Amino acid sequence: MLNVSSIVARIEDLREQEGLSAAAFAQKINIPRSSLSHLVSGRNKPSLDLLIKITSEFPDISLDYLVYGTMDPSLTPPIIPNPIEELQSTAEGIPLPPQQASIPFNKDPAAQELSKPEKKTPTQVLLLYADGSFEKYSSNS
Repeated sequence: MLNVSSIVARIEDLREQEGLSAAAFAQKINIPRSSLSHLVSGRNKPSLDLLIKITSEFPDISLDYLVYGTMDPSLTPPIIPNPIEELQSTAEGIPLPPQQASIPFNKDPAAQELSKPEKKTPTQVLLLYADGSFEKYSSNS
């Protein structure tokens, strides 16, 4: 169970450690001053959005610390590097491969005739029904 009053106390401690007034702290984390006042007075509970705003503005403070009061780095997820940025940074000095020559088109009529698919004309259609019966339609009839 979360202890909301402890979370609020840690937020207040952070504000005091940073030497910010309530109005300056609210402005820094981009919330209305009244929201911070309602939080400190106990009228409102801290939302996840508020906690994320605090950790975004104060990178040394983790969600674990704000919520549980712990500063165990093993509880925070590792930062996963962006593989695309890594590839771009390593590929900067690598020259591009030479352009491939285009394959010339064979203008020989015999070769063109071989590459055309054979045009097929259907001669009959067979309809099979679930009861085992069927109907046969052919172009001859």
